Formats: sequence, C-alpha cells, structure tokens
Amino acid sequence: MLLKHLGTNPSSPVTAAIACSPPVDYRDIATQLEANPLALLANFFMAIPPKISTMMSPVVRNQVPSLLRMLLAPTVRSFEEAVLIPLLPEYSDAYDYYAQNNPSSTFNCIATPTLIVSSTDDPITPPPSAALVGENDRVALATVDYGGHLGFFKCDLFCGSWGDEVCVDFCLQVLEQMKGKGEVNSPTVNQRKSAHVVKRRGSLRGVALGF
Repeated sequence: MLLKHLGTNPSSPVTAAIACSPPVDYRDIATQLEANPLALLANFFMAIPPKISTMMSPVVRNQVPSLLRMLLAPTVRSFEEAVLIPLLPEYSDAYDYYAQNNPSSTFNCIATPTLIVSSTDDPITPPPSAALVGENDRVALATVDYGGHLGFFKCDLFCGSWGDEVCVDFCLQVLEQMKGKGEVNSPTVNQRKSAHVVKRRGSLRGVALGF
C-alpha cells in the first residue's frame, strides 16, 4: 500500500519511506503461492487470519454474499474472490484487482526517497528485480541471501536483526540530510548508491524463523 501510494502520488508529503519484505507484483505472488503443494499449504494457512477477521467484523460479515464459500476458500486469492470482488464491482476478478493495484505499475513514479529491505529467499514476497529498482534512483534495495519473510536475524546472543540495522542507518541518513539542507536526496545503503544491491548472508536462525 505504501509503495502504491508513493507511486500514484509523486507529490506526497512523506519525507522518506521504508518497506520491509513488501509485495511488488501481486499477480506473480499469487501464482507463486499456488505453484506447488508446499506453497498451497502455506497459502491455506495464510488465508485463515482474514477469515477470522471477517467473521469477527459484523459490518463486513453481513455483506459477504456467501460465508460458506469464504470459509471453504483454500487460498488467499479464492478468499479475495469470495469476499472482496463481490463488494468491489470495479474489479472483474482477483487478477483484475491485482493488476489495478500493482505497485510495480507505478514503481518508476516514486519520487520519495524509499528503502526496500528484502530477502532473496523470501517464499512469499520476493524482492523486486534489480532492473526495476534501477529505473528509479529514488529507491534503494537492500537484500540478504537468507532470511525468508521478515526473518532478518543474525547469529549473535541477542538475536539481532540485520533488517533493523539497515533501516536505522537509512533513517539516520535522512535525519542528517534534513538537518543540513532541509531536504532528502536519493537514499544510500551502506554508502552505496541506490541502484546497487547490497547482499549479506543471514543466519540459520533467520532461515528457520523467517517464513
């Protein structure tokens, strides 16, 4: 939502932004989550929380055409087609919903300095391609080889987070620039320009807990 907002609102008052493990291409993610039995199993469990939220919200629950269809939905996409699409007539199906709200379609319009933190082995929302990021010098991409989805842990006694360190470093750069000139230039990651990709190895703990 943040990336889509920034892409469709180049004059957004947001000074700088950070997105951790964000989805960039909804259709590709939906396809990936239905690609094999293991992905379908994960997809099934991902659909449970929104089902619970829907049942706990009388406002939404009373508008759902078929609660049975919603409860039996085996994937996030089928849940959306049972709940969202009937309530949003401007979309013909889930794929149409993905296409119209896809952050990748407006990615090159992002004018706000933005940092994306992601893991290359993320099974849910893989990082955007270096080519896509390279089209916009206002966006920096920091990736780690292992970590799964939001699992940027390090091998230390305190289970530190590589992702947290990168985000803090970015925020400190933003604050320093605001003090000096009152404006924020293109972001850097560990002193590298935004079009470059920073890669570090994560930890076994990150692999185990990052899904």
